[in-house]
Amino acid sequence: MRWVIVVVAAGCSSYPASDEALKALQSDEWVYVNQSGDFTAFLPRYPVTDRAVAFYPGAKVEPEAYAPMLNILAQEGVPSVLVSMPSDLAVFAPKKGDKAIEEFPSIGPWVAAGHSLGGAMAATWFSKRLDALEGLALIASYPASSVDLTEVDHPVLSITASNDRVLDRSKWRERRANLPRGTTYVEIEGGNHAGFGSYGPQDGDGQATLCPEEQWEITAEALMNLVVR
Repeated sequence: MRWVIVVVAAGCSSYPASDEALKALQSDEWVYVNQSGDFTAFLPRYPVTDRAVAFYPGAKVEPEAYAPMLNILAQEGVPSVLVSMPSDLAVFAPKKGDKAIEEFPSIGPWVAAGHSLGGAMAATWFSKRLDALEGLALIASYPASSVDLTEVDHPVLSITASNDRVLDRSKWRERRANLPRGTTYVEIEGGNHAGFGSYGPQDGDGQATLCPEEQWEITAEALMNLVVR
């Protein structure tokens, strides 16, 4: 049944990226944005590290919606690559991050990251590429039941938002048992599910009580702390 749901969802329209998100795709004096096929790189003009984030978008969300947060991350000196997925569903290409690594060989080592379903698929990719990846960031997400990361030595980060009503909290609590004991947990007070991107309200979500820019900045800071260590 799970796969039937995914196939049906593939025919639905995606949440579109906001005008503000599209503006964050423009290069400036702080960030060079390089769009190459299915990959959009946010490259800092003044990098603090060569390590980079491969980012998987949430299900049925236009990938460009995550440009504001990744642009902020690049302003802080950390490069990232936003990975577009078939039909905006990472479940159709969970290992596509490998192609991002090939496309941008001048940056890395790499950390896998993703929002919602994108986070779950990033965890699957991470579990199979521990040799090439240096960490994992789950944003409003949790690994699949079959993905056991308990013995992993790599750093793992879990970011949630207090007003998120899309994330299945019971599953999230249950799947904490699949993560390493040293996992770092960050909860953004007042944030919601859609607030990790910039694509407007999401069905079933809670109301955010902080502005989107604050949620992006807190998320970018947590990612930076994961990458730069």
